[in-house]
Amino acid sequence: MKKTILLFAPGIALMAFTLFPHNLVGTWTSGNGNSKVILDFNADGKFNVTVDGALENQGTYSFKQDTFTMYDANCGKGIPGKYKMTFFTPDSAAFKLIADSCKGRSGEIDGGRIRRIK
Repeated sequence: MKKTILLFAPGIALMAFTLFPHNLVGTWTSGNGNSKVILDFNADGKFNVTVDGALENQGTYSFKQDTFTMYDANCGKGIPGKYKMTFFTPDSAAFKLIADSCKGRSGEIDGGRIRRIK
């Protein structure tokens, strides 16, 4: 019985990643603190981040397979940040640092989790 489960486990895990499309377009929330952080990812590759209703950052992004790449106003439009995204459900995901020379941004994003609200 254990051998059967071990043989099928990789296939089941692979299916879990293909059962739903990974799509960032929409409105998400982040953080567990006292501030209300809202992330809006648009279909045209632009994003906005608001904290407690005030615009904190904006820029452009791309998302291919499991790699999220962003350029933002705070770090400079020529400095990319690359993160691996792991989706737990179609509406919840986490970021893991691949490469980002902007320490302030990587400190906020690496290990961060988001959940879709719209």
